[in-house]
Amino acid sequence: MQLIRVNALKPGMVLGEDLYGSEGELLLAKGQELTAQHIVRLASSVFEMVAIYGDEEDEMDSPPATKIIGETLRRNTARALTSFYKAIHTEQKKSAQLFQQLKLHLEEIIDEILRNQEIVINIANLKHYDDYTYQHSVNVAIICIAVGASMDMSRAALSRLGMGALLHDIGKIFIPKEIIRKPGRLDLKELEEVKQHTVLGYKYLSQNWDVPMEALIGALSHHERCDGSGYPYGLRRDKLPQEAKLIAICDVYDAMTSERPYRKALSPSEAMEHIIGNSGILYDEKLIESFFKKIEPYPVGTPVILSNGYRGRVVKNHMNALIRPVVAVGDSEAERQCLDLLNDPRLWDVTIIGVDRKTSQESDPA
Repeated sequence: MQLIRVNALKPGMVLGEDLYGSEGELLLAKGQELTAQHIVRLASSVFEMVAIYGDEEDEMDSPPATKIIGETLRRNTARALTSFYKAIHTEQKKSAQLFQQLKLHLEEIIDEILRNQEIVINIANLKHYDDYTYQHSVNVAIICIAVGASMDMSRAALSRLGMGALLHDIGKIFIPKEIIRKPGRLDLKELEEVKQHTVLGYKYLSQNWDVPMEALIGALSHHERCDGSGYPYGLRRDKLPQEAKLIAICDVYDAMTSERPYRKALSPSEAMEHIIGNSGILYDEKLIESFFKKIEPYPVGTPVILSNGYRGRVVKNHMNALIRPVVAVGDSEAERQCLDLLNDPRLWDVTIIGVDRKTSQESDPA
């Protein structure tokens, strides 16, 4: 499987994963041979990279990767969250029913993650939807719960954490749509208005719903930072609960790896470098350690550059050493070989020095 940027897709490439629309509808199915019309449609969406079948898939002869939760549950949760947000302003009775539905979906997500604790998260598997607002919240909840479970949080603690993560951006529904949907960067006045979403969300949830205090504080404080540079109150690490600090990490990671109108998405490893670079400054270093045990920095299909000069694609990850994957290198079938950076002693001094963006933009699996 190869991860190819949408602007580098070519007719004839074969899609490696299902892609869904903003309402959870199937846009393009796994195995679809792309046409010029498909590519034009994808170029106008929020998809930044898509999985494309390539020769490495056959060479490794590996089964399809197991996802940490099923696509049906993800779609249903996103639909329920979308409907809940839309009903808040218009149908209070319906919103109450949808809120209960959200809570049920959240418990199902926890069930699936607890059953699949051995699986690490490939962020590319969470980017199959042409919608950022609601899928972002679902993604943050999934990542938070997965990390929390790896930290042996109790079931009740995971529920509180998941609720705060799922609803962390609810205050944005009270911000003017023209600001939230602005295609470019916000000016200072607009930015200050957007910053109010944490307080607005906290007030709305606390006044209207039976939400645990830990979840309320998580939603209120997910933009606070350990050095006191965040908002809304500029709280420092000793004043921030664990839930808020973990939601902050998962929120920024998913946001940075998502395509936005005003900037390109970063690769998982680039987003990780930002987080690591601010360890102990913006983000809690102990939570970062737990976070990186559950997130693949180089998802299968990622084009990478090795310190020995080779360029290739990641074809397999080792759960116990995610920065030492198996990389397929070679320009032709005759030259192709798989380098196991973890288990081959001859390669122990070889490291991944970066993502090969040139290859991801120009690659042709044919």
